[in-house]
Amino acid sequence: MSQRLSKDEQDALEHFVHTPGETATNYVRFAKEINTQAGITFGCQIDKFLIPLRPGRKLGIIGRPGMGKTTLGGYLVLREARRILAHGLQNQLYAAHVTWEQSVEELEAMYQTPEGYGVTDVAWGRVPVDQVIRDSLSRPSLPVWLFGESLYKTNLDTPLMTVETVYHAMRAVWKERKMLPSILFFDFIQNIPVPDERERYMQVSSAMRKIGRMAVQVKAPLVLGIQANQRVDDYKVPLPTMRDSEWSAVIGQLLDVLIAVWKPIRTYLPHQEEFINVGGMDYPNTDDLMVIKLLKQRFEKGYGIWAQRFDQNQMILDDYKVERINLNDY
Repeated sequence: MSQRLSKDEQDALEHFVHTPGETATNYVRFAKEINTQAGITFGCQIDKFLIPLRPGRKLGIIGRPGMGKTTLGGYLVLREARRILAHGLQNQLYAAHVTWEQSVEELEAMYQTPEGYGVTDVAWGRVPVDQVIRDSLSRPSLPVWLFGESLYKTNLDTPLMTVETVYHAMRAVWKERKMLPSILFFDFIQNIPVPDERERYMQVSSAMRKIGRMAVQVKAPLVLGIQANQRVDDYKVPLPTMRDSEWSAVIGQLLDVLIAVWKPIRTYLPHQEEFINVGGMDYPNTDDLMVIKLLKQRFEKGYGIWAQRFDQNQMILDDYKVERINLNDY
């Protein structure tokens, strides 16, 4: 005769114990969903090598300041939001950009879709306000939701935004509108406050575990901006490695995919290095050149390096045409 279970035992049995029959059935369901869901992709040659990002899977973008972590993550958010819109799912899904780095008003420039100017032009104040107003009218139809501090809603009484706060906010959106995120972009992890931990290493490690669990709970893929350690600046080619996550090695350990980003023009001016060699081929050292290196990938090859053209002003990522082959590298 079985004994009566306590509430803790009942909860543990319900949520964390999976019989062989259950896991086999859910594995089939998992495989079916993979075949029917496109997943998050980059829309360029990288898609031939990276498994599409699907619910629960975690991608990290690591780089030094100014190398394009935020805008590349924002590009993936924007790409997913357009997919949601194209499939008519904007009343069920949204693309979430969660920031601890910038005000949401500053980030909003990334998700405006004007013609004839871009993010940089707005930042410089080059665009007349009446034109900004006119172009912003179409923005509400794009299902990108921003979570973060606001210049106009945040005040001295506003509580600290933690991982738990974001979780509660997303639950509130679900209860109020029956909408869930189809992508989570957290930028950036080392800046997430964790009041329960005193040491910075433990704060970052704890934040990583919490947002990893959230990705499973809301059933959305996770994209994570990661600050690289200052020592990367001393590398001849300042692309971060697996060991270069600021404050915590746990970040890289818990990710499914980790890519490093580098904008060569931030390191070498064009008159210093006219061309940048990537994989034996030379590319012009322009503001649009971004080097992306794959450091880790579960279930597939975990290496590769690509030169991409990334127009951060227009939020466009595509393949860079080969300028010349450097025969000295063969």
